Amino acid sequence: MDEDRAQAIRAVVDAVLAPLIALDGGSIEFVSVSATAAKLRLGGACNGCPGRSYTVERVILPALQRADAAIERVEVELAL
Repeated sequence: MDEDRAQAIRAVVDAVLAPLIALDGGSIEFVSVSATAAKLRLGGACNGCPGRSYTVERVILPALQRADAAIERVEVELAL
């Protein structure tokens, strides 16, 4: 994992996305980054949320793409 890319994505997750997701009772954390994907862990109210896929596509992915243009998709794992 390229540490500079990981650091940039982690910064967006921690500073921008985590506070936003927390407003609805959810949680988000950075797991890893590959050539074209960021892997994130979602928890709290995100588990079972019917709007989760919309949030990933319309909020999370664009925010990550602004930090790293190579990101094409977000892989989600759910926190138990």
